[in-house]
Amino acid sequence: MGEAKRRAGKVWSSVRSDEPNGESSHLQTVNEVQITAELLGEVLQMHADMEPEDRPVFEARIIRMFELLDRKGIQEGRALISMAVDFRLTALAKLHQQGVALRGWTMPGMWQVRAS
Repeated sequence: MGEAKRRAGKVWSSVRSDEPNGESSHLQTVNEVQITAELLGEVLQMHADMEPEDRPVFEARIIRMFELLDRKGIQEGRALISMAVDFRLTALAKLHQQGVALRGWTMPGMWQVRAS
């Protein structure tokens, strides 16, 4: 797992702003990565299967995503894919925590999120 941790550190450091105005061209690249609903569902399941104390740790999530992508035979673009998935799921979780209308939001083959 040492190699995966080293790669995760490289991903994290590459996201930091590389532009004087605070906008990261790398961040824009990550946001443009196409992610399937199937992959999001697999990562959600992976996240649910993690130890509770590891779930909020960025590096732990990225390492697990690298392992998942390895099992799927995805090597090229793995760092960008992992970052894009993590950003999207983090944004979705924050919307849910803030009570933003997620009623009726669905993921094919998974479940439906209902606002309480």
